[in-house]
Amino acid sequence: MKLFVSLAFLVGTPRLILSQKVDDGSWVYVMDGAPASGPPPSSGWHSSSDCTEDFAIDEYPNAPIPDNSPSCGNAPGTPVVDQIVIGEHGLIEDIDVRVEFDHTWIGDLQITVTHVDTGTSLVLWDQRCGSNSPLVDYDITFDDEGPITFCSDVNLGGVAPSNSGSGPLNVFNGENMYGTWELTVTDWCGADIGTLIGWELMIEHECTCPGGCINPCTPENIYHHEFYHPSCNGDHKFLQCSAFGQCYEQPCAYGTRWCQAYKTCIHDDKYKGDIRCPSDDCGSCLELGPPGSCEVDSCLHTVCSLDSYCCNVYWDGYCVDEAIAYCANGYPQLCTASPDALQAAASLPQSVREP
Repeated sequence: MKLFVSLAFLVGTPRLILSQKVDDGSWVYVMDGAPASGPPPSSGWHSSSDCTEDFAIDEYPNAPIPDNSPSCGNAPGTPVVDQIVIGEHGLIEDIDVRVEFDHTWIGDLQITVTHVDTGTSLVLWDQRCGSNSPLVDYDITFDDEGPITFCSDVNLGGVAPSNSGSGPLNVFNGENMYGTWELTVTDWCGADIGTLIGWELMIEHECTCPGGCINPCTPENIYHHEFYHPSCNGDHKFLQCSAFGQCYEQPCAYGTRWCQAYKTCIHDDKYKGDIRCPSDDCGSCLELGPPGSCEVDSCLHTVCSLDSYCCNVYWDGYCVDEAIAYCANGYPQLCTASPDALQAAASLPQSVREP
């Protein structure tokens, strides 16, 4: 369980601290843009709350809840299932679920919410109360902070699903809210009927980057110098973190796209969608050979446009160094090379060129 704390120095001082207690119990943080470790300072800073945003979405199917007549308790009736699709991103900090329905015997019902994309599911209401509830029309907010007793005042102040169902809603915390959510209402006993009128998801989530992507600029990532990340808005953009935790969405140059494996934009025609991203191995471009012996066209053209000797006289050590700089390590990257290959190429002798 990661505990995130944001600490900012008072106005007029140049410092900003982002701290995080990581899984092994240690602390990492950033002060004045520089990574540090150990517990954050005990004084001299002003605490500010984490950045969160509220999101709500509802659906009103007005769907009949099929009765389970004539059986009771042995097998469920045909459930009514309704979906809500969330098209925005955000890591869930807290979630409440409001369900509006009518039914003549609430003790017949089981109500379940499921995040289809992650497979996480929770029973909100599990055949509770029965005749102890004097109501027929229900508008229940399931909330982890809801009251413990609920049958007589189920519509007042919310209901904690840890009391009415299978556990707390915090099982969804930390998930990306994006995707399909399902509400399932099942009648387990006959004779009484009802209708699912509507339901609503109310989510508090971490602030997102410009463009709506989940913010990857966590203190731990900054501490480990992980400043570049893929964008949720396609591979022609990427996310860049500042040393202080701000997030920016940046475009790749025209004709290039983001490759996370190398944390750079590469030419479209070199992108194959796999973890290595560029499709060509630098290979012959990192070896001595006759003029123009580099077999990666984009690298060959790049090097020769800078150094015609490589295509007219000999592919020498200077050409190999240029292939390393502009192809293997270039921006955008034109071909791939292992660390061993780069080390071997860098040690090749450079020829004495004729003036």
